[in-house]
Amino acid sequence: GQWLAINAPQRLHKVVLCNTAAKIGNPDVWNPRIETVLRDGQSA
Repeated sequence: GQWLAINAPQRLHKVVLCNTAAKIGNPDVWNPRIETVLRDGQSA
C-alpha cells in the first residue's frame, strides 16, 4: 500500500495509513517475543 501510493499514486483514489512506520521496533525487542510465541503459543 505505502509503496504503491508513492510510486503509482494514479492507481489509487485514496490511502488511509494507520498504525504504521518505516520501522517498528528492532531485533532486540522482537526476537524474545517471537521465541515466546513459538515456545508457548499465543492466547486467543
